[in-house]
Amino acid sequence: MQDIFDDTSSDITSRLRSILANLRSQDDPTLQLIALQTLSEILSVSSEETLSSFFTSDSFVKELVRIMKGPDDLMNGDMMDDDMMLALAMSEGMGGGNPEIMLLACRCIANLLDAMPTAASSVLYHKGVKVLCEKLKSIEYIDLAEQALCALEKVAAHFPRAVVNEGGLSATLMFFDFFSIHSQRTALRTASNCMRGVDSDTFDQVMEVVPAFTNFITYSDRTIVELACLCWVRLAESYRNSRENLEKAISPNLLSTMVSLLPVSGNPNAVRPSTFNDLLRFFRAVAKSSPTLACELLKADIIGVFYQILTGAPSPPENIDVSVTITQLDSKWRDSVPSITKIFADLLPHLPKGEPITWCILYNSDPIATRTRSAKPTTTETKTDTDPRIGLFKEQPKLLKRINFILVPILLEIYTSTVNVRVRQYVTHILVKLIYFSEAETLKTALKNISFSSFLASILAQQEHPTLVMDSLFMAEILIKKLPGVYRSLFEREGVLHEIETLGTKPFSDTELQHDTKSIEESLSDSTNAKENTVSNIAEASSTLKDDTHTKENDTISESATTEDAADFRSAGSPSPGPRDEDLGQAETLFGSNYEKDRASLLSARRRLSLCDIRKLAQDLVGPSTDNYESAIKHLLYYLQESNMGISSFELTNSGLLDSLVSYLSDDSDTFSCPRSMRYDTFHRVFIKEYQQNEKHASKPSALRVLIQRLQEILSRVEPFEVISPLESPSSDSARNPTSMLAKQLRLRLTGKGSDIPREYNNLMVSTHAVATFRVLEEYLLARLGSASNSDGVDNEDGIVEDDIDTDNEEEHENEMDIDEENSLDEATDLPSDSLLGDSSKNIASPIVDDSSSPLSSTQASASTEQKGHASDPESPQKPGKWQIKFSLKDTHIPSDTTVYGAVHEYESRTSNDDGSSRSIWSTSYPITFERVWVADSEETAINSSKQPLRQLATSEKPEVLLSDSVCTKVLTLLKALSGLSDFDSQPLGEADVISAEDFINRKLTAKMNRQLEEPLIVASSCLPKWAYWLMLEAPFLFPFETRYLFIQSTSFGYSRLISRWQSLQMRNTTQNGSREDTHNQQQQPILGRMERQKVRIIRSQMLESAIKILDLFGSSQSVLEVEYTGEEGTGLGPSLEFYASTSKEFCKKSINLWRDGGNDPSSLYVDASRGLFPKTLPKNANGKSAKKILNLFKTLGQFVAKAMLDFRIIDIPFSVAFFKLALDESVDQDKLIKEIDPTLSKSLDTLQSYIKQKNALYKDTTKDMMQQIKEAQNITVDNARLEDLCLEFTLPGDPTIELKPGGSEIPVTINNVEEYVNLLKDSLVGSGIAQQLDVFRKGFNGLFAIDDLKILSHQELVSLFGQSSEDWTYGTLADTIKADHGFTMESPAFKNLLEILSEMDDDSRRDFLQFTTGSPRLPIGGWKAIRPVFTVVRKVPEAPLHADDYLPSVMTCANYLKMPDYTNKIVMEQRIFKSMKEGKNSFLLS
Repeated sequence: MQDIFDDTSSDITSRLRSILANLRSQDDPTLQLIALQTLSEILSVSSEETLSSFFTSDSFVKELVRIMKGPDDLMNGDMMDDDMMLALAMSEGMGGGNPEIMLLACRCIANLLDAMPTAASSVLYHKGVKVLCEKLKSIEYIDLAEQALCALEKVAAHFPRAVVNEGGLSATLMFFDFFSIHSQRTALRTASNCMRGVDSDTFDQVMEVVPAFTNFITYSDRTIVELACLCWVRLAESYRNSRENLEKAISPNLLSTMVSLLPVSGNPNAVRPSTFNDLLRFFRAVAKSSPTLACELLKADIIGVFYQILTGAPSPPENIDVSVTITQLDSKWRDSVPSITKIFADLLPHLPKGEPITWCILYNSDPIATRTRSAKPTTTETKTDTDPRIGLFKEQPKLLKRINFILVPILLEIYTSTVNVRVRQYVTHILVKLIYFSEAETLKTALKNISFSSFLASILAQQEHPTLVMDSLFMAEILIKKLPGVYRSLFEREGVLHEIETLGTKPFSDTELQHDTKSIEESLSDSTNAKENTVSNIAEASSTLKDDTHTKENDTISESATTEDAADFRSAGSPSPGPRDEDLGQAETLFGSNYEKDRASLLSARRRLSLCDIRKLAQDLVGPSTDNYESAIKHLLYYLQESNMGISSFELTNSGLLDSLVSYLSDDSDTFSCPRSMRYDTFHRVFIKEYQQNEKHASKPSALRVLIQRLQEILSRVEPFEVISPLESPSSDSARNPTSMLAKQLRLRLTGKGSDIPREYNNLMVSTHAVATFRVLEEYLLARLGSASNSDGVDNEDGIVEDDIDTDNEEEHENEMDIDEENSLDEATDLPSDSLLGDSSKNIASPIVDDSSSPLSSTQASASTEQKGHASDPESPQKPGKWQIKFSLKDTHIPSDTTVYGAVHEYESRTSNDDGSSRSIWSTSYPITFERVWVADSEETAINSSKQPLRQLATSEKPEVLLSDSVCTKVLTLLKALSGLSDFDSQPLGEADVISAEDFINRKLTAKMNRQLEEPLIVASSCLPKWAYWLMLEAPFLFPFETRYLFIQSTSFGYSRLISRWQSLQMRNTTQNGSREDTHNQQQQPILGRMERQKVRIIRSQMLESAIKILDLFGSSQSVLEVEYTGEEGTGLGPSLEFYASTSKEFCKKSINLWRDGGNDPSSLYVDASRGLFPKTLPKNANGKSAKKILNLFKTLGQFVAKAMLDFRIIDIPFSVAFFKLALDESVDQDKLIKEIDPTLSKSLDTLQSYIKQKNALYKDTTKDMMQQIKEAQNITVDNARLEDLCLEFTLPGDPTIELKPGGSEIPVTINNVEEYVNLLKDSLVGSGIAQQLDVFRKGFNGLFAIDDLKILSHQELVSLFGQSSEDWTYGTLADTIKADHGFTMESPAFKNLLEILSEMDDDSRRDFLQFTTGSPRLPIGGWKAIRPVFTVVRKVPEAPLHADDYLPSVMTCANYLKMPDYTNKIVMEQRIFKSMKEGKNSFLLS
């Protein structure tokens, strides 16, 4: 059909006219049939772009609809002869029209709507919808009905109301069970589109299909279930303003069924992420619109289910008498937290009007005169006591108690772990509701182990937004009323009263309110596709608003802002959206009046420890007397342990104790009478060692843990760090997808500088992606400038050829820029998006073919290197070299690896204070000056040789917002000192009960760091704020491992990996949205480049030799390495993982002589790694060849480890903690290191130290002369043995061939030279004896990125990253992460048997299973949840006459597919799986 569009426009037009004429012809059905076939084929290969210029859709649609109507229009007896009548009769034309003609006409309409969606208006105009519905209802021909269904789906997407009015909703589902599975899905998609066009007038039609929708939810086909869910979502959103209709359509049983579809751990019926978001919209619409249905959701325990989803818990908490402790939310559903929080708010009843502070906070609509205790609410709305939810809470008090126990910890965690102000507003509002409706005893129990007063004090101190402050004041007042005996004292101790008093003296200014209002107003926009109703005045804010508009057609519709949003948060859509100064002042006055009523009782009930006592304690800590130090530390321990709260964060800050602790633990000056190390040891002994010995503290959190918690509270309260967003990006997280910023483009005005720039290139206007680097522009300009200077064309270093194109490098040319240069500056040229990765986007395959003599072919393809140009330009110097382009923006030099946005961001940051004008960076053209310069080879070589790996944290500066004397600085200093109290890499038994690494994680700063790293433009352009680098360098303990590893990935792995990772995340998110996502939008997503991939083929039996040669070629290349094996079919991810796993084992072999081996099994091929691998001492007298081989292996090992990190490959090398301590260049105590790597040898050294101590004590005895001392020294014994009896020589224990000094094997160790022996032995073990190995390891690693960037990870984390780590193989985790598909479901007996077998495996079997199925013996970071692609089990169908039990399972390691027969029982399955693991783990033959 391609030749159709190769003709001229006139030829195509005439051909279409001919087709149209044949369609209009009623004389010959054959002509109509041929015309319809031709038209259908043309439309099937057409697009809107090809049809728009010559295709008149209206004319064709008119005829197609007429043909579909049947014989009413076709048959006219006067116009038809006998032959025509006979032909129609034979083709059933007399009975209902020719089905083949009608089918083709319907297909033409469907194809037309596919190619030109705007033609739907023509179908509607010519009453085609009615005809399509009739064909569905009559269903005379199933093929015609299914084709009509396809066409109707496309019309319904644009005109849903018109389809509903013609009865299309019921027509699509009338014969649902007669359709094929594909047509059933089409029918539900049509119905879901129709549900966007329903209202109260069409409610009767909706009720006709409600039973069908209810039935579809129970179908076995997942897609049908998810489409049915979408129908319910749109039904609920369409009738959210009609409570009566909504309650008629939605039954309690349906709600229970919908709750059962939520993706909790181990749920076999769980829906996919996209449908989960639909369900959240459904639940919110239901809970928001109908209190009765909200009651049913509460009875269905939807809050408990959401608890499981948010925390990843296998089941909701059952014991409501024990408070729930949540350490961290599950990151899997992080993006759903805002929606779930909104549902929480809507499930609870509304607060009553009339309460003074409530009226100010939520409605703010009556004059000040009505906001008094004697005033009554002037409202005609339904009283709150009629809300069925309040009645439910009264009837079932345990339900409300359970809600409190579940929600309060979750809400506090959500508040802490988010930086979204809108979400925080919902959190505080929900807490207000819970506290208001709960009884005193319920609150007392629910808040028992929660620092709620500190939480309120933090909100009041930060004053992030007026709404948060008002909610906090309201909660404080209610708690004072309901629990005066508890919170009167706590509020004073935690500083709540202090903050309220401060609030009364420092009200919010109008400017602050306006600024906050504007930012929150933007964040309240649920979706750019949804129209929001705005409130024109305050009175309208509390009334019910009706949404007159239907949401724009999009499967990712978000709910519009409704009255509840406007009423709950006055920050959106209202002229005065926040609480006013008089509101805040009145709130403070009301709280103060209530507080002062029982001031005397408060004072009498105050804790005996006063602020003065704490101040005295602080003075003792910094006093001149050494004796007071330990006493003061013990007093501090006592105070912290006296109650669950101990010293409050407010007391800690305002008493001076914080300053004293900082000085005590970190001051090295002469202020103290004893050195810091001694003070530090005292603190360690009292808070850790003595605490462990005291059994009475076993049931309470340790004093040190309490102190750290208080410091974390202070830090969260006072930290000044701000998240930087791209310039002019939406401020709302919900309105912006960070990865979408990758497609943003900037306009550059390129101006050439110098006489060698041709005139046509002096002024260019280009539009390029903001994340593109200037190196891409440089490559383009060099190609064009070289072409202008050489008429024959020039091959530039990027592979761009002006005239002659090498077909072998065709893909390289596709990745390069193609800028249409224009002298006019009015239009900008768009640069292709697939060139942003620069050199890394070239997909160059470099196969290495084995031969009989070498594991690698002699015709090895070298790593891709930059070809050096020669001076072909007449004006170029005679020195060999190449041209380069130097860029500048307003006389500021721009390095070539800078992104376009990075240069603009820096320029705007410099000039933002110079002029007050604001401009859009996306529409402004920035003047870039470029100059062509010649760089000689000698200069380039000198630059490259001097290059060192760029360490991201090497030059981190302290942020300006962090003042040296600020509370935040002091807290960070103290936390850093406390983090050094324990070695978390090798914590003694029981010490983790006192202090752990998790105690130092600050969730608020973690949320900010994660949010900052989600900005592609900021991260890729190296525009991260100073605080991000500084905190990672100075206080990495504040962040969990996942955040720190993400920071390394974002800042150290390089630009190309960064862009590639974001593209993968974007594609993964798109895939998770399900099959009903808009494919057109998916196709429009930009592909910013492809990583270069180097393919090699090796011999499996020569793994290590191949690895050495491969890494010698590609060890410093940023390309992704892919490995294949000779004689095996496997290719892609699986064989590559196998290469890394197998090479890891090769590096652990004894034969390569790299590691210390303390094993007792001489027959084992591998080094005993029970204490981790540590380098073996390299003899000083080793011959050059042997030492060179060992050093080369260590360099290869460094390249191997770094390459695995860059390529996201799993390796399995059990390094020791001591190895990383030395590899990261840290000063470590040698005695401790030796104790870690060889405890037995460490004890022997301790014995030798005992000899030395006795000798030194003897020599210090002045009562004896020298001769007597020497004589007695010879008789020194330890454990009744003299030193000479040990028969030691100056050789390495365990390896007498290594001498500690020349001739050491002949030199015995005596009492006179024992010190020299000990020092030489230590140096040989952990000093100079291994220094060369570590140096070359670092050198090999640094070839890809700086190894020092790994310092933000702990040594134990690095060991787990590269070696063995604990993995969760419980049945619940496996059921939640392994997917059943293509013949298996989550309920299949065979699938359940597989999960049971896996959960029962021992460690060795698990490694064998992973090796067989994925190519690697270990799971990636994050365990089963992080494995990509998702591990999937599919059914292998046997071929007759064989049965399932006759087959072995097979795998596709690249896709993580296990193809398993449906075995008859668990025993057979286990036997077959273990046999496959044994026979197939070292090859790719079972695929």
